[in-house]
Amino acid sequence: MPYFTGLKAYKMNKIENESIVVKQIEKAVGFKLSKCYTCGKCSAGCPAASFMTLKPHQIIRYLQLGFVEEIKREKSPWLCVSCETCTTRCPQGVDLAKVMDTLRNIFSDVEIPQITKVKIANNLFLENIKNYGRQYEFGLALNFNIKSKQFLKDISLGPKLFFKGKLSPLPHKNENLAKIQRIFQRVSEIRKGEGI
Repeated sequence: MPYFTGLKAYKMNKIENESIVVKQIEKAVGFKLSKCYTCGKCSAGCPAASFMTLKPHQIIRYLQLGFVEEIKREKSPWLCVSCETCTTRCPQGVDLAKVMDTLRNIFSDVEIPQITKVKIANNLFLENIKNYGRQYEFGLALNFNIKSKQFLKDISLGPKLFFKGKLSPLPHKNENLAKIQRIFQRVSEIRKGEGI
């Protein structure tokens, strides 16, 4: 009898914890996830959907049902390219791109082998924007290869791109770098205030 009582308590605890995460997501995005009626227009327009194991509308449905742990193990939020096609297509005005961004922030400390490279690329991309106000492709490729331990990956492409003038070994800074860095600072402050 105590086993079943403990199991029931575990399940209730799990549901309560997942409900807290869903409420945290709703607070961060500024709308109730129940707005979505899973029509699938977001997934139909998503350029990354064919690479996702859970399509965008399925992620919302999983959140509505409280399946946070299942989403945590998925690579789908990390494959979102934040193009906002889903948000534009949604007849209910659900900002799914914001949901995906929030999921990446909440699960940023979760170590999942299948998404490690995606997380590395995402973090390096944002770091370049923060530091230079634009993308620095050479640095992105070099740092990605080092951090993902693929030291010689695509090494033959570098010289070809360099001699064609497509790849600069030195970064170029955006003239509005100070403004861009203020945006990053403000986002950081907002996230700390929301506990994300």
